[in-house]
Amino acid sequence: MISEKLQINSFKNSCRVIGVVALCFMLVFTSCSKFTYEKKDDGIEFQVNGQTKRVLFYNDNLVRVSLVKAGVSFKDSSLVLIKKETFSDFNIKEDRQKLVLNTPALSLSINKTNGVITFRNSDKQIYLSESETYLPQIADTLIDQSTYYHIKQSFQISDDEALYGLGQFQNGYMNYRNKDLLLIQANKTALVPVLVSTKKYGILWDNYSASNFHDGEDGMSFRSEVADQIDYFFIGAKTMDGVVAGYRTLTGKAPLFAKKAYGFWQSKERYTSFDELSDVVARYRENKLPIDNIVQDWRYWGDNHYWSSMYFKGKEYSNPEKNIEKLHNQHVDFMVSIWPVLGDSSKIFKEMAAKGLLYNQDHWCGGKVYDAYSEAGRGIYWKHIQNGLAEKGVDAYWMDGTEPEFSDTNDPRNTERELLKVGKTVAGPIAKYLNTYALVTTDGVYSQHREYTDEKRVFILTRSSWAGQQRNAAVTWSGDISASYDTFKKQISAGLNFCITGVPYWTHDIGSFFPTSAGGMYPGGINDPAYQELYVRWFQFGAFTPIFRSHGTGTPREVWQFKDRNPEFYNALRKSLNLRYQLYPYVYSNAWQITANDYTLMRALVMDFPDDKDVYNVPDQYMFGESFLVKPVTIPMYYDLPQMPKSVPAENLFTADGKQGLKVSYFKGENLEKLIYEGVDKEINHNWGGGGLPPGVPENHFSVRWEGFLKPIVTGEYTLTFSSDDGCRVWLNNELVINDWSIHATTTFKYKVNLKAGEKYPIKIDYFQGENDAIARLGWQTPTSEKTDDERSKTVSVYLPESNGWYDFWTNKFYSGKQTISGEYPIDIFPLFVKAGSIVPMTTVQQYADEDPNAPFEIRIYSGNDASFTYYEDEGNNYNYETGEYNTISFDWKEHERRLMIGASEGNFHGFKKAKKLKVVLIDPEASIQVIKEYDYTGDAAVVVF
Repeated sequence: MISEKLQINSFKNSCRVIGVVALCFMLVFTSCSKFTYEKKDDGIEFQVNGQTKRVLFYNDNLVRVSLVKAGVSFKDSSLVLIKKETFSDFNIKEDRQKLVLNTPALSLSINKTNGVITFRNSDKQIYLSESETYLPQIADTLIDQSTYYHIKQSFQISDDEALYGLGQFQNGYMNYRNKDLLLIQANKTALVPVLVSTKKYGILWDNYSASNFHDGEDGMSFRSEVADQIDYFFIGAKTMDGVVAGYRTLTGKAPLFAKKAYGFWQSKERYTSFDELSDVVARYRENKLPIDNIVQDWRYWGDNHYWSSMYFKGKEYSNPEKNIEKLHNQHVDFMVSIWPVLGDSSKIFKEMAAKGLLYNQDHWCGGKVYDAYSEAGRGIYWKHIQNGLAEKGVDAYWMDGTEPEFSDTNDPRNTERELLKVGKTVAGPIAKYLNTYALVTTDGVYSQHREYTDEKRVFILTRSSWAGQQRNAAVTWSGDISASYDTFKKQISAGLNFCITGVPYWTHDIGSFFPTSAGGMYPGGINDPAYQELYVRWFQFGAFTPIFRSHGTGTPREVWQFKDRNPEFYNALRKSLNLRYQLYPYVYSNAWQITANDYTLMRALVMDFPDDKDVYNVPDQYMFGESFLVKPVTIPMYYDLPQMPKSVPAENLFTADGKQGLKVSYFKGENLEKLIYEGVDKEINHNWGGGGLPPGVPENHFSVRWEGFLKPIVTGEYTLTFSSDDGCRVWLNNELVINDWSIHATTTFKYKVNLKAGEKYPIKIDYFQGENDAIARLGWQTPTSEKTDDERSKTVSVYLPESNGWYDFWTNKFYSGKQTISGEYPIDIFPLFVKAGSIVPMTTVQQYADEDPNAPFEIRIYSGNDASFTYYEDEGNNYNYETGEYNTISFDWKEHERRLMIGASEGNFHGFKKAKKLKVVLIDPEASIQVIKEYDYTGDAAVVVF
């Protein structure tokens, strides 16, 4: 790649060689005057700098820009693009310096000298320009004897705009100005290569390989490792919602999920039988805790040799039709985990292998990943899903590990290394298609499920993503995250940047996947009050995300599990759960807007307040629909953060004769054969690899015994830990609680136990060292201490964007916009505000979606501005809505007239009833007074006057 400046210098040097300055001038003039282009029905092509550039219109505001080396043909195939029709309503104007292409919405100015395109709106205001300083780079690279390109496209953007999107990155950033991002899939990184600007434009970078996004003093750019051509789409709009609509026009609409999908999902790693699944649901019903979905994670198929066989196996999962019907009779839908990796004893593995549709690269479970780029492979995959799951009554598919995972995808570069070992797919080299596996495998399941039945809407949960995946009814979750307040807070910006790309459905493991291990800060799990507090706050966030789902390992987290452990926190969970169900009409109607009008439910503040620059860098607040402003509480208020296990101090250890510490005896041999030394250890915290053994003790093949008493000073649950390199046994209170008498790498063993302050507990520890490292460390996690009254600050600050005002949802207190306020938020509430000029439909708390399809509901009017809302209802779990079988009712509030206009019912569907009991509630900003009017709605247009 040669920059424009380098090209000019090279040109001047050529002129000097010729020796005629006038000739230089003549050549420059000739170069400009000879600029030619070919007009096509939907755009133009022209030559520039030894390259061919094409501008292609797909709509009046959707433009595709492609660049290849001169003489090379363009390739129009795209896994992402579904829009085939192009757009011809444009005109061309030309002068000596530029070519201008105009549509009703856009104006593109093309520099004749270097081919640089400047994008403007219909008012000729600049959206964006390709860089004049850093021209496109396109360099050859050879893969499997075929030529591809390394590519880079740079842009010049304005100083005052902010950039969002690109998918889910758990880095805590909201605005990606002056940031660099590696665009490779990973566990916890889910890509959607769409960039959205506060200038109301978007860029879809249509390349699947390992890529980079960069923004800095040298401009903004995308770079990709493997490409057929430079290829990107420009989307110009008047709003950021318009950018999303343009993206979905190009890549596909988002279907509507079953109504139950917008309720609560209970999951864990893992339930172990149909009986356990049914019992969990029964406990929800007994406690009158709403639930709509229950999830079966892995191993229902048997051992690893049958990994993701798609068939239930073993007595715990016998008679699946009958047991799934039992769950349905408990009014829950049932989702199961499936993977792209297949165990070697399964029928699906053998069928794939016979057709050569398995990658050679091994998966950590011992199976093989199927080639989802193959139509035949996708067909076999679905055939076994249909036979083993769909026909048994399974309602939803959890497609795990879709990066795809082979050994470990926590690091993007490791994902890349493992994937490159695959070599080729049916579509071509995996290096070219690196990031798109989730897109093609979810497409196979969605499209074939649609052919199988239209009586059950598709729901897919997947750990990876790509542009276009919204059309496959796919929800992405944030991966195997670990419990901490920092991780929790980073979920917010991760989800917002994901959804602003145009892929609207995102979720997360409430309470994290790993609370007790792998970086999780709560080894006590649900028994630790500090974790209970984190879980409640995270649950409140979950109630205001598109899909409301609890999942994880290491500790129980069903809502009823909190009832006896912490009644106050249990009631807080119940309050948020009930609120989600009260808001069902609001959530489901907004879901319809996603499908019908390309809406976004979980909204970065810039989507609604793009002119308020104070929201540009807010990472932990968002809008939930048009009305609610949400700020999750991401700091602890009740309990100290837990400390990671530390050495048990000397003041808690005593010998038999009352000395601080434990009696220690060293032996020659690995089984305490020959006593060499006796003494007292005040702490057991040894790493003898660097020396420090008592005299006479050999460096290898020795053993140690510690004996004495453990005396805690705080009553509560402790996690006793012993870290060792090689064998260890721990007795506490004369019970063997840790036992691994083997040679192993350094491992930390854990034992949870309730201890009373001041009581002495007999403790004995044996350890042996084989060879190499010699580590022995006794530690503990002490009970979490409750914060003192002085430490219990429950104050949280919230920024209220510029608007007609805001109401505190809990108190109805009114606040003006464009200010930061502070308030106290005890465990059962969190900052939740409603924008003045909102209509919010709410219903009674139901135990599952449509427990009472005609339950009375209220219309809350938060006055202060005109407002409107469209209420939506349908049959709930089929695709009849696609042929118009649904009903809507419009609600319009006229502020100055103080009247609510209720529209006539517009539509019909099986089971529809026009008559509804409404309670209209007016909340006034002057005094925050609620005025209530009961109204029997008959289906005809009506007016309610205040």
